[in-house]
Amino acid sequence: MALRPAGAPAPVLLALRWTARAGSILMTGVLLLFALGEGSSHSSVSAPELLLFAFFPIGVFLGMAVAWWWERLGGSITVAALAGFYLMHHLASSRFPSGLAFVLIAAPGFFFLAAGLLSPRDPRGSAFPGRP
Repeated sequence: MALRPAGAPAPVLLALRWTARAGSILMTGVLLLFALGEGSSHSSVSAPELLLFAFFPIGVFLGMAVAWWWERLGGSITVAALAGFYLMHHLASSRFPSGLAFVLIAAPGFFFLAAGLLSPRDPRGSAFPGRP
C-alpha cells in the first residue's frame, strides 16, 4: 500500500483545480463578450485608467493563464493584480469599486492559489509534477 504525501485529499484538490480552470475559461469569455460588444473608442483613455486596465483585466487574466501550469504562482499573480487594482482605484478616486463583480471575475485565481497551496505534489505549485 502506497502512502500519499500530506496535504488535501485528492478529490478536494481535483475539485479546486477544475473549478478554477472552468471558472477561468468562463470569466475570460464573459470579459471578452463585454470587450467586443462594447465597441467604445479608446482614444480618450487617461494614464490612471491605463494603469487600472493593466491590473484588471490584464494582470488578473495573465495570472489565470499562468495558473494552468503553475497554480501557486498564477493564483498569486491574479490575487496581487486584483489587490493592485483596488489600491489604484482607491488612490485615483478616494473610494473602492462598489459591488463584487471584480472579485467574482477574479475568483478562479483564489481557487488556483488554494489548490497550489494545498497540493502535496510540487513545492512550486505546479499542476504537473516534474515540470518546471
